[in-house]
Formats: sequence, structure tokens, C-alpha cells
Amino acid sequence: YGFVVVTGHGVDAKQLSQLSKLAKTFFAQPSEVKEQIAVDGGYGSGAGYNRLGKENVEATLGESDRNMAADYVESLVFHNYGWPPDPEVPLEGNFNEVIKTYCASVTELVRGMMQLTAHSLGAPPTFFDEHYEGLKFDGFLKLSWYPKQDPKPSPGQIRYGSHTDYQCLTVLKVEDVPGLQVQIGGEWVSVPYIEGAFIINVGDTLRRWTNGILSSNLHRVVNPESQSDDGRLSIVFFTGPHSDTPIIPYEGWIKKGETAKHSPITAGEYLDIKISRSQTNPDSTG
Repeated sequence: YGFVVVTGHGVDAKQLSQLSKLAKTFFAQPSEVKEQIAVDGGYGSGAGYNRLGKENVEATLGESDRNMAADYVESLVFHNYGWPPDPEVPLEGNFNEVIKTYCASVTELVRGMMQLTAHSLGAPPTFFDEHYEGLKFDGFLKLSWYPKQDPKPSPGQIRYGSHTDYQCLTVLKVEDVPGLQVQIGGEWVSVPYIEGAFIINVGDTLRRWTNGILSSNLHRVVNPESQSDDGRLSIVFFTGPHSDTPIIPYEGWIKKGETAKHSPITAGEYLDIKISRSQTNPDSTG
């Protein structure tokens, strides 16, 4: 189904606790403070803060119009091309150092998972390695805050629209607040919460790279059945190869006598297409 729940991953729980606390402190600040590091352009155009109402992730499926409700989430995004992140976060304490340490730990986990993925599909374990070394590695850390909703959400209202992820592997850490659902056989199934575990899922780029062997599955975030108005923090690390990497399957992933299922494209070109669709107002510079 393209999703796994991983325990024993080696990432220190203290790192997660520190990052969670600092992220919540950031999002609790007044809007005018957070806007000091607002992304200059549409959602996904760079590192920084994305205000409520800036993202419409369901539009990446190519089936939604621009008038549908935006996702009820605000986020803070960093790129892995250099830590500590730039811009500096307007927050006292060691936020930048905590981010640097956390991302280094998760990066090692991702590299190991990519080796396991290649090996399990019959390719050399090192098949993806050259695209995940140093600055060739293209990662985004996204701290997503789903605020308390006032008035309380209506029955069936969702917080984050149905979508697939854009890159290769996504590493997600959520709090003990229900909401994440995966579509299986046309039905929405809630992902169980396991203390200390990561949820890791396959993105669209890895689906193309494996010639469709791996599935990039639809998922969404809904409000708890209790209609709780609790806020929800998600710590998400999106990972993929460098933007110039051609997404060409390993020869063993293409059946004899057939061609690859998808036309050639670079990782960067594909990512740009997905991100541009997720902007609620692509022409806005706000």
C-alpha cells in the first residue's frame, strides 16, 4: 500500500521532543512575527513560513479547481541545501541547531531505507546511493501546524485534502492526535498511532522510478471523530534525488520486450509540476 510504520529507527526521542516543543512555540507567535520569514511566492517556492490558506494539496491530483477550500494548515519549510537553515527563524533558543541535528539523523535513516528498497526489488543496494550523497540529496523539512478550529469543524470536514506525495520517501512523525488516513481498495483507513514510530511512505517520484512496482498511495488528514478542536503538529521530511537526476528505472524493473511506463523526466521537473498545482493562487506573491 506504499506505507509502513517503522520502529527501532535509531532517531533519538529527545530530538523529536525538542523539535516539537520549539515548533509549537513558533506557531504560537503573532502572525506579524511569523510573516517576517514568509515564503516569497506561492507555496513550495522556497524555505520559510506559509500562512493558513496558502496551500491546496488536493489540486496536485489535477482534478480540483482553484475555488475549493484551502487546506487548514500553516507550515514552516526548510531545505537541506545547508544547515542551519536560512532564513534564521525568529525564535529564541536553539531552534536551528535542533533542526540540523534532527535532519542529519533522519537523512541517515532515509539512505538506509533507499538501499533496502533497491535490494528488495532486485537491484544493487547502491542503485540510489549516488543521488543521495551530499548536496545531491534533495530534502525538505516541513513543520505543519493544524490549529484549533473555531467554530468546531463540521462532521466530515477534512484538514488536509487527499493527495499523494511528490518525491521518493516521506518520513512523518505525528502526535497522538488521530487524523491520518490512507486509501485502500477505495476505502479510507485510519493509520494507527504507535508511540515513537515513524510513518514512511512512497512518493510519486519513487513510483515512477520503480516503473510502478511501488505504489504512491492517496492519503489525507481528517478531523478526529470526537470533533475535538485540538491542534495537531506533523513533522515531515520529504526526500528525493537531486533535481537534475533523470528518473529512469533499473533495467530489471522493465519487463522484457516492453518500455518504461512513463516518459523521461528529471526529478526537478516533476517536482515543479506537482508544487505548482498545490498553490491556491500561483500568481500571488503574498
